[in-house]
Amino acid sequence: MENLRRRNQQKVEKMKKLGIFDKWVSNTDERTKRLHINCVQRRNWLLSNYAYLSDMIGASFEFSDCPEGKQFWYDILAELRSEI
Repeated sequence: MENLRRRNQQKVEKMKKLGIFDKWVSNTDERTKRLHINCVQRRNWLLSNYAYLSDMIGASFEFSDCPEGKQFWYDILAELRSEI
């Protein structure tokens, strides 16, 4: 359980370092509201169920529906995947 918390915290810290944490929360919550699911529970589920941050972000919301545009998120994923 402690390892899971540490991994989740590392993902959050990485998103904050990249300056995308608030964008991820906003876009994920917007998608989640349309699914009629608790936003905090879904974010925690995403953090816990994906080993790689890039996969987690990719599963969080539709890039084409977000204000930053899909290329912004594709570039973030490419950057994250290049670090693996």
